Amino acid sequence: MVVVLLLEPPALRPADRIPTLHVFTSRAPRGLSTAEVAGALSVTGPVQPIPLEAVGASGHRAGTIYTPFIRVATAGLAARRRGRTLSAIEVPEWMRAPVVYVAFPPLPGVDPSTLEVAVVPEGAPTCCRTPQPTLVRPLWVGGEDTLLEFGAEPSATATGLVAAFPLQVLAEAVDFVAFYRVENDGPPRSVEARGRVPGDLRAGWRD
Repeated sequence: MVVVLLLEPPALRPADRIPTLHVFTSRAPRGLSTAEVAGALSVTGPVQPIPLEAVGASGHRAGTIYTPFIRVATAGLAARRRGRTLSAIEVPEWMRAPVVYVAFPPLPGVDPSTLEVAVVPEGAPTCCRTPQPTLVRPLWVGGEDTLLEFGAEPSATATGLVAAFPLQVLAEAVDFVAFYRVENDGPPRSVEARGRVPGDLRAGWRD
């Protein structure tokens, strides 16, 4: 499936980052309904992001996935820790929107601001083409503080950067890659964190 996106310019906060999406596909998902938001808020925990399945022998963790349901459930638990109950009407649109956050781990010795992000066919290399072809461009790329905005625990993130993609990308046979090209000590190569969506999540990607 090919997804074509027309995006407005990025904004500074997730609340402002939900662009106008024109997704030319019959499978374009919707955001969480009020009933689904209420269901997420009823979760009493714990709520954990979904780990990407690591690819290759790099030894690096691949990353984690935050679906709309996970974001809302996490926000509800964070509110309870502060002694209050979050209602469905208080959940902002950006939190329930059909957007998935992919949090990539830091790569040893690499400044997160120098990392590139790509969604490529399974097994496609990232070392040798400039610019790197990507099947779906991120809606935005941010830092670890992005996860704190809906209540993810700082100690559990260990994050180099976070990229947002349309939710339906979870259904595709692709690799999510955060990488850094090394070109000054021999043949071109990439230092990367590469992961794939778990099979059970691909089967139920609308969550």
